[in-house]
Amino acid sequence: MSICWYCYWGWSKEVMAIYGKYISIAGESAMHFGAAHIVWEDENFERYRVQFCLDNYEKYKRDDCSDIKNEAVKQSLIELLALSDDILNPKPSNYDGENPENFPPKVDMVR
Repeated sequence: MSICWYCYWGWSKEVMAIYGKYISIAGESAMHFGAAHIVWEDENFERYRVQFCLDNYEKYKRDDCSDIKNEAVKQSLIELLALSDDILNPKPSNYDGENPENFPPKVDMVR
């Protein structure tokens, strides 16, 4: 079983700022269990995964959330895509899955 790099180090400061901006509008259910589940709940910040969530937004948005909440989720994904790759997904590509302390981030992180 591997050790989550993001659980150890947190998220980049810019990613956390986007999350903080939109969680207050969308709420936890919409952010973590809707169209952006792969990103916000599972902490998959690879650009192609963020794009997948955005491309499939209509299919997976929550029917039990208001349009404002769903739109906030969508906007969070759009803003993530505007970040550079090293800020969006700072996890080292050679991370061994076992020793996150040996793979420190090169950007400012927030827990």
